[in-house]
Amino acid sequence: MIRTGEDSGNLEVVMERIATFYERELEKKITLVTKIIEPLMLLLMGIVVGVIVASLILPIFKLSRAVH
Repeated sequence: MIRTGEDSGNLEVVMERIATFYERELEKKITLVTKIIEPLMLLLMGIVVGVIVASLILPIFKLSRAVH
């Protein structure tokens, strides 16, 4: 495409079209990756919160068993 732009004398126009095309492609890929990462991050956050809650509650249950 660059050679065609140079030959026709419209290199600037061709380069803008190429840049626009690749910018759209990049935005599509970023959107796709973001859509994939969001659920994984939510799952990871849920696991972390679950571990923290379990680490706080299990000692309380152990203490209540020791009292009886």
